[in-house]
Amino acid sequence: MIKIEEKLLKGTFSLKDKLAPSYINFSNPKYIELDGKYYAGLIIVDYYREHNEIIFRNLINSNVNINISIFYEKQDSYKAIKDLTYAIGNTGVDLKFGNTNKEDIDLAAFSYNDAKYIRKEIQVNNEDLFYLYTYCIVIANNEKELQRNLAKIDGILQSSGFMTKKGNFRQEQIYKSCLPIMENNKDLKEISARNVLTQGLTRHISFYLINIMWWMWNIFR
Repeated sequence: MIKIEEKLLKGTFSLKDKLAPSYINFSNPKYIELDGKYYAGLIIVDYYREHNEIIFRNLINSNVNINISIFYEKQDSYKAIKDLTYAIGNTGVDLKFGNTNKEDIDLAAFSYNDAKYIRKEIQVNNEDLFYLYTYCIVIANNEKELQRNLAKIDGILQSSGFMTKKGNFRQEQIYKSCLPIMENNKDLKEISARNVLTQGLTRHISFYLINIMWWMWNIFR
């Protein structure tokens, strides 16, 4: 029966074939070329805790063709508490006995206090811990335009409180993650994971909903 189905389906033109590009070039680590268009990715690795402006407004006003993809993953609370307790213990020892410079001490102290705060919120206030992943792909008609637009979008994101990394050697993964197929690549996750609690996640979602509503109002008015 399976062989009969395979024979019947052989040579048919499916929706997947219609969507698939006719030409792909992955030879350059800084971008990919797909059916005459050029794509370059940005990975958002960190952001300010509070957002005070409409990011999408600045992106829309830039007149640059982009796609943004955001993923959330809920973490196991028991494992999170266990890992946080271990990190707090190790960092506490380093702060007490470590012979490091002031910059390292300040960073360790920040990590120590942050870990204690997250553990408290999970244990006392029943907050859940999530990992947040955000990717952006910039699209252009040629390589020169792509580099110009990439620098423009990167500047807008960084001035708005986002810390970014260029997706060199990871362009294919970022491109796929920005398609509507819900694929969050494992290699990208290791770079872009940013922890956020339930309250922070709620604010983050509300913030992006406001941005999307503002964008739709400007597009369809």
